[in-house]
Amino acid sequence: MTLPEENSGGTAGNGGSHESLDSIIRKLVEGQPYAVLCTQGQGQPYGSLVAYAVTPDLASAVFATPRATRKFRLLSECDRVALLIDNRSRFPGRRGAGL
Repeated sequence: MTLPEENSGGTAGNGGSHESLDSIIRKLVEGQPYAVLCTQGQGQPYGSLVAYAVTPDLASAVFATPRATRKFRLLSECDRVALLIDNRSRFPGRRGAGL
């Protein structure tokens, strides 16, 4: 899959040609060691800051957490989660910039 440069935050850097989705995701996670893991439990949302890594094929994000945490319990109870990776700090002074 490819995305036009204007949809990828203008960082393609390849003369306006299309960039693969894998390349865009790699740029997002590169240099962003933390993410917010969003879970839910008992009708309540929870956000947890995690240090994460992605597998080489980008199929999975991994992180460590002790079994005795609420995070582990919520992940065990419900596999519907979101992982928020924020890279806006790489673009100071640009509103809405990313990727």
